[in-house]
Amino acid sequence: MKHIETIKAFIKTLRNSGTFHALVIHSAPGWGKSTTIDAALKDLQVDVVSVGAYATPLHIYKTLCQNPSSLIVFDDCAGLFSDVKAMSLLKAATWQSSGHGVSVRRISWGSSSDKVEQSFVDFTGKLILLTNILPSGTETEAFISRCLSYRIGISESDVKEMLLSACRAVEYFSDTQLALSVVQFLIDRCNKIDLLKVNLRTLRLGYDLAATHPEAWQELFQHLLPRLLEPKDQVRDILSSGLTTKEQEAKFVATTGKSRRSFYNYKKKMGLTRAYQRKS
Repeated sequence: MKHIETIKAFIKTLRNSGTFHALVIHSAPGWGKSTTIDAALKDLQVDVVSVGAYATPLHIYKTLCQNPSSLIVFDDCAGLFSDVKAMSLLKAATWQSSGHGVSVRRISWGSSSDKVEQSFVDFTGKLILLTNILPSGTETEAFISRCLSYRIGISESDVKEMLLSACRAVEYFSDTQLALSVVQFLIDRCNKIDLLKVNLRTLRLGYDLAATHPEAWQELFQHLLPRLLEPKDQVRDILSSGLTTKEQEAKFVATTGKSRRSFYNYKKKMGLTRAYQRKS
């Protein structure tokens, strides 16, 4: 992904900051956040401790206790933002504790359990959290406000660029010419499919179909691709996306080929203008 230099800059800032102790990176699924982070950390020669998806609060606590001064990466962690216990641990790991010294971030385990070897740990490390979505709510907003937060925005031109780059990678596709044929098939149909919902997994799916069914893969593949919504349905989808006003306008223009004025006309006809204003 072309965002690797930006991510490297944020990681450097995180490691050197005395104020911010967590970096949250979020984007649409399927665009290799984990791979990009791994590449950035390798370039920076930074060692990390990785925690996979579906980590329980107890597992998080034990990881923090065992690695009190480490950089810890939580991958695919959207579920953590909806877990009260997990959020309490993450807040304690990233916010300075009162009553324990100016720079102490003390994490405690409130209940007695033979599964816990220590009742608290003073954490001096840093956290990186990777997620496809950021659930709404005051708890999430409060946490994000004290973190470095980077949203990887993906445009249609970004999708095309990244697909073309990925199809040439021999480590992913042994037949790069076949992968290029799949990418070209997707690009040629960009006015019929929702290209913003296409990702590296889509490319892999098309590649596997083409390798298995060389004569019929295109017909099979087109049934599995995300179709473009009608403009009025796209407006509803865009308004619920969490994008800023300018990003909403840009997405509508890019995906429909219609003007910025059309975006607001559709909203007005659908009676969504006032509701949108209240939400903004």
